[in-house]
Amino acid sequence: MAVDAFVTSNTVIGILTTLGLLSQSVLADSYRCCGKASATHLLGTLRHSAVEYLRGEEGDLDNMREIDTKMDFGEGQDVAEVVNVLRESFPPLRLIGKRYTDADRGSDGGYSQNWGEWFEKGYFAVLEQLEPALVTGDAYVGCMRCCAGEFEYWIGMFFPDNTPVPDGYTHVDIPAGDVGICWIYGRHGTGELYGQEAHDMCMAKIQEAGWQIADEPWLFELYNCPRFTAPDAKGNVILDYGVYLR
Repeated sequence: MAVDAFVTSNTVIGILTTLGLLSQSVLADSYRCCGKASATHLLGTLRHSAVEYLRGEEGDLDNMREIDTKMDFGEGQDVAEVVNVLRESFPPLRLIGKRYTDADRGSDGGYSQNWGEWFEKGYFAVLEQLEPALVTGDAYVGCMRCCAGEFEYWIGMFFPDNTPVPDGYTHVDIPAGDVGICWIYGRHGTGELYGQEAHDMCMAKIQEAGWQIADEPWLFELYNCPRFTAPDAKGNVILDYGVYLR
């Protein structure tokens, strides 16, 4: 059996995330903005890197199976699943934070270095002094959309409209609207909560519910406390993944 045949999508994402070669959002960004073909091409490229890594480190299938099991990325393991699907009506919101574009992507193709900067420099501490939106509470948010062919990615928090914007931050006002939110249950460190497969899974659940996704919608990841911040006995967490609806 060839080495290549053993390497699954989750293995690729997990290995490269662990090595710091792939941010957990890069596949999702590629898919949401540019479509499935682009994300599939990107995954194929990264898959080659993972295969070469495994070949170089171990060189045979038996040892590779052992590595895959130890890393908890192998086949036969539990995978992320949607455990709840909600439709909610959001009031007008002000997203306060910092806006990034493709030009801000790091060497891994994503925005992990920007998240690191937020924690390192205490950017969230300033926002936590404000009164957050009731619908999302004090959850940190990664918010994104593709508008007129340009991808934009925000890190910040949601607030009531007209909330004063602190110096050094920017904002965008999002009109009131209905949103579909999926609770994705899985392991944070493997990357399985993010990317094309997780996105497809959530969009399928939302469409199964009979809801229509808005044109060029805002999508958001809510890092809710304690759903995301407190792993359960299996080490799993819940990521709130939402999209605006028509």
